[in-house]
Amino acid sequence: MRVRAMQRLIKRDVQPRAIVPPMPGADTVGDAADTRAAARTWWRPLRAVVGVAGLMLCGGLLWQSIEPSRLWTALCHASFDRLLWAALLNLTLNLAVRIERWRLLLGRLLVLPAPLHSGAGSLSQARRPQPLSRGQLWRLYLAHLAANNLLPARAGEALRVVLPSRWAGYAVSDLVAVLLVEKAIEVLSMAGLSAGLLALASPPPALAQPLRLTLALGLVLLLLVLSLWAGVARRGQVGAAIGGRVQGFVRRLIRALGLLHTLRLWAVALFWSLLSIAADVGMIGLCLSAVGCSLSPLHWLLVFFAINLAIALPVTPGQVGVLEAGAVVALSLLGVGASEGLAFALLYHACHVIPTTLLGGLSLWRLSRGERASGVSQSGGL
Repeated sequence: MRVRAMQRLIKRDVQPRAIVPPMPGADTVGDAADTRAAARTWWRPLRAVVGVAGLMLCGGLLWQSIEPSRLWTALCHASFDRLLWAALLNLTLNLAVRIERWRLLLGRLLVLPAPLHSGAGSLSQARRPQPLSRGQLWRLYLAHLAANNLLPARAGEALRVVLPSRWAGYAVSDLVAVLLVEKAIEVLSMAGLSAGLLALASPPPALAQPLRLTLALGLVLLLLVLSLWAGVARRGQVGAAIGGRVQGFVRRLIRALGLLHTLRLWAVALFWSLLSIAADVGMIGLCLSAVGCSLSPLHWLLVFFAINLAIALPVTPGQVGVLEAGAVVALSLLGVGASEGLAFALLYHACHVIPTTLLGGLSLWRLSRGERASGVSQSGGL
């Protein structure tokens, strides 16, 4: 076996290789790549510094208004049963509807063939992606949540692009299109929530302005979606200035976005998003009651909106500190003490992060073992 493998390696090495002439502008492309790499190297430490500074600022602002004794009392006397129900609600209904929404969007892309490239970079053949099972989707989603909880800037989202592309043959551009549509649906869901809160809840002035801005953003996004919907027939018209693989990526991205723009698909995905919001708002109600805060369901919605507004920009791993600051500010506007508000925020955040990190960490470990086993088997086949 080893002798035959060595013979194949030697034969491959001694075969003459075609001399590929350099492409025009190759030096320019290389210089641009070096510039982007240098920019990323410069940006990473700055992003870490900004994250740490934001965490310290949030912690300092919170600590000024917190009474440690009241915070400790609220944490010690919290109802464990209601916290357990909140964690179970997150692991069951909330995750299930998010994964079903993802599965719905991925299923729409099964009609698109994923390109396979030859060594020279030209398109050689195409194959259709294979559907992922619900078990695979659950493992992937939990793994990406664990990575988001442990890494800054929601880095776990990359797992939802890289692994389905490897496992099932989806094109990267198609998976990016799915993520973009997911974000658009979430923004539209938040815009609908904002409209309902403005009409029914009479929110405090400090929250009314962000609600109006979110509603306006949702309306602008809706106009963009309708414009893209109307221009799907012209999706092949990509600027000629875009060259090579970038042009192919953009073409496939526009094609996938056009395929995902159907009224029924968006309606069902929006329904799943609203169910996810309902589950999250139920978690807020359970955690508030666990620390003895009696607020109406409309106030739960206001707290949900404030928390999501605070964590819209990923600053810290798992949004540690940022989520707590947004929750305390919103609850203080609703008449809840800062100590009780922080106790709620810590317990609510724990119900989200701890179970998904534990289960997602197990999924990450299993995925890494599978990747290593696949690499070993491929090496053994040489």
